[in-house]
Amino acid sequence: QLEKRMGVAAEFTGLDGMMEVSDFAPSDNTVLRQSLEQEEAKRKAADIAEILHNAGDSMSARERNKLKRKAKEIAKSKEQERRLNMSSGSLTDSMNSSGQDKKEFKNVVTEQPQKNDKLVIEAVADTDAMIHNENIWPFHLICAVLLNELFDPSWEVRHGAAVGLREILKAHGTGAGRTADAEPEEQTEQNRSWLQDCCIRFLCVFALDRFGDYVSGDQVVVPVRETCAQAFGALSSMMPAEHVLLAFNVLLELQKSEKWEVRHGSLLGLKYLIAVRRDLIET
Repeated sequence: QLEKRMGVAAEFTGLDGMMEVSDFAPSDNTVLRQSLEQEEAKRKAADIAEILHNAGDSMSARERNKLKRKAKEIAKSKEQERRLNMSSGSLTDSMNSSGQDKKEFKNVVTEQPQKNDKLVIEAVADTDAMIHNENIWPFHLICAVLLNELFDPSWEVRHGAAVGLREILKAHGTGAGRTADAEPEEQTEQNRSWLQDCCIRFLCVFALDRFGDYVSGDQVVVPVRETCAQAFGALSSMMPAEHVLLAFNVLLELQKSEKWEVRHGSLLGLKYLIAVRRDLIET
């Protein structure tokens, strides 16, 4: 459940379960296509046999071969006519459905590298309605992307996501996850839930990240864990005391790991947590 919550489960990443039973069993579309092809072949054979039967047996071999070719062409034209009649209904349905969904798309003019004066108009998904939703937190969508990119295979992407989350949390963390149409108590719970989810992801980065850049000798730079620890510190300043203590206990558990990268990540998290929540240390 934790993997699904973080968006790194097999159904989201595609790194596991790449072969399913459905991959080996023919789909309904495949069976339908095969049956249609068989019916088409039977109709063609029946049309050719009917033409040859009407021609009689008084023809030479050359004339019969010529008639066979002509019969195949006639059968082919008949089949195309059947397909056209069958597809007319589905074409009308698709046009109606596209008219209903037209509001979800918008036309944009695409600049082309050619030197001519032609303009190309493309229909693209209209994301303005999703982005400019006045009820949700303005940074909801971008933070959802950044939280998933914390687990990207490339360390540059993980580092960039951590930097973005750090800056957003420092400036707008108190409004994270809130919806405008909710009651004040519900908004507070929404904010706590969002911050807790973000905290879990940072703790997972401390436990999973292994990237380190050895500068010289025994000196190592860990940009992903360092930046995540800074974002974790900004996050800890807004979390309730009970959630901070739970995260503190998790960091202490990570100190028992045999991997030095895990212990180092937990130390970085403890450093920034203690720096911003001295009120808990003093009590």
